[in-house]
Amino acid sequence: MNKLKNIISFIIILFYSIKISAQQEVEFVHQDDSLRKGWYFGINMGAMFPDNYSANFYNGSSENINKISIILDNQYYKSIIVQQIGYNYLSYELPYKMSYQPNFTVGGYVRYQFSNRSSLILQANYARLTANDVFFLYLEIPEGYSFDANYIECQIMGQEERTYIDLGYRLDLRYRERYFPFIETGVNINNTKVLKNMIRIKNQEYSIKYSGEHPIGPYSQDYYDIYEGGIGVGGFFTLGYALNFNANISIDPSLTFYFTSTHLEGYTSMKPAFNLLVRLMFRNFNF
Repeated sequence: MNKLKNIISFIIILFYSIKISAQQEVEFVHQDDSLRKGWYFGINMGAMFPDNYSANFYNGSSENINKISIILDNQYYKSIIVQQIGYNYLSYELPYKMSYQPNFTVGGYVRYQFSNRSSLILQANYARLTANDVFFLYLEIPEGYSFDANYIECQIMGQEERTYIDLGYRLDLRYRERYFPFIETGVNINNTKVLKNMIRIKNQEYSIKYSGEHPIGPYSQDYYDIYEGGIGVGGFFTLGYALNFNANISIDPSLTFYFTSTHLEGYTSMKPAFNLLVRLMFRNFNF
């Protein structure tokens, strides 16, 4: 929650500081219509808010490729964990609903303006996303011992890299003004790569990311770096606002709505996502 507040606060402060700077007494010269055409380049920075549906890929369920049972139901791992926590455990309860933490996204943007108000755009944005929740280990408490609870709370976490590539069309809703809104729409291709899936018990981490069969537990050498993830497709719609410093530099805060599939095994349905960006735009590189 604190991370989300920091991201939102950063974007709000940046937006208002840009607006104040843009309102300084610098005369804005309207561009000749022909001068608006050409190439524009941008740097994106902001926050990504993916749907939590695919976060359940990391919940350790027996229906997923990454199973918590490969650790907790393995007799070799279990002996280590029991020694670590001091009690035998009888069962465990998986998290109810994993969720992603909002995270920073960065990227690049290119557009070619072919008329007064119309452009073709291409952009790519990257984020490293983390999904977190807790699961419960139910303990076997010896007779004569009294505890407030017969379970311990443990962390489960997944982390992935996600890249969004957008190809589409931009329409400037007005253009003979210093500030004006715009919309963008088009197709999205995204690539997801799973980096880790792990559980933490008493500060000790155990990977549950599938890496081959482990018949003899933690001492097995049969580990492989198996790629998890892949390509998903969908569409996007962006609502933004251009704040022009001059004919060559602008700041474009924007909100993009995605409706895409994410290629994580068992979680490939089309779902929404949001990307809140501030884009620094350059034209002609003649400052």
